[in-house]
Amino acid sequence: MRWDDLDFISIVFRMTIFAIVILFFSIFLSYMQQWQIQVEKAAVQKTVGDINRVLALKLYKLVLESQQDELIDLDGGNPFEILEEQGLLPKNYYGSVLADEKMEEQGWYFHLAKKQVIYKGKEHSMMYEQRFLFEDKDDIPGFNKAIDVVKILTLQKVESQ
Repeated sequence: MRWDDLDFISIVFRMTIFAIVILFFSIFLSYMQQWQIQVEKAAVQKTVGDINRVLALKLYKLVLESQQDELIDLDGGNPFEILEEQGLLPKNYYGSVLADEKMEEQGWYFHLAKKQVIYKGKEHSMMYEQRFLFEDKDDIPGFNKAIDVVKILTLQKVESQ
């Protein structure tokens, strides 16, 4: 075997090793990106769960204090106002906005025109609405605290249109 052949084999071997390293690195980056997306979704679900727990406590408080009429005003409202009363605002809540283009940072917003809670993520956004649900016992539109049954005050996901 000649020296030129050994140099060629050495170069091919190094290029093969380099290609394998690049392949593994690209697979690693792909997994990291998927992992980041899953972590972000888990954080959003945790925040929605925290909001729903605070809304449930607000509901119970209003019912116990016989202030059920106030529940109607909370339908379509901003749950972050209730969280602020409790000192529980998420760190990545950036306030109320009137237009989509005002949402620059990744985090939580309340869209005043749409009456929706919006989470703006890196690659997607999720929309929620605060809803007061009750069982209408008298078949008359609207909530009648003497007859209708209170069910839940919750943050519901809105499917994108």
